Amino acid sequence: MKKLLLTLLMLLCGYSASNAQSNDRIKSAVFTYLHDDCGYETVYDSDGDIQFTMDDLVYYAIIKMTDEGYALAEFRIVFESNESLDELLTIANDINRSKYLCKCMAEPGRFQISMEFAAANTAQALFQTEQALHWFPIWIEDIKDKF
Repeated sequence: MKKLLLTLLMLLCGYSASNAQSNDRIKSAVFTYLHDDCGYETVYDSDGDIQFTMDDLVYYAIIKMTDEGYALAEFRIVFESNESLDELLTIANDINRSKYLCKCMAEPGRFQISMEFAAANTAQALFQTEQALHWFPIWIEDIKDKF
């Protein structure tokens, strides 16, 4: 019985370590892609999230592992705004109704655009990263017209 419990405990510890390594591997691959392959100024912020600059705008890539073993990622950009909250909410709702990958949120003085995805491995995470880098400039241009 003790051997069985010890074996189960070792398996659980091994799974947790493997999960942490997967998160580090995926986050590291995204960081390297943004920095080395794309040439963006890229750093880890104080929370350990990836912060990068593209077209003079600061973006964040937040990557967390789930207990099921896949990564949840969010790419986001936040804009400060002098528009009223009602105006920001109207813009966010209009965009959310017309775009499938883009999610907009509004709060007093701030407007956020994000794209979320799940990835089971590094290749999937990098593919989705490429998609985010493709779509964000298009979404930002669309949104500029609304302010």
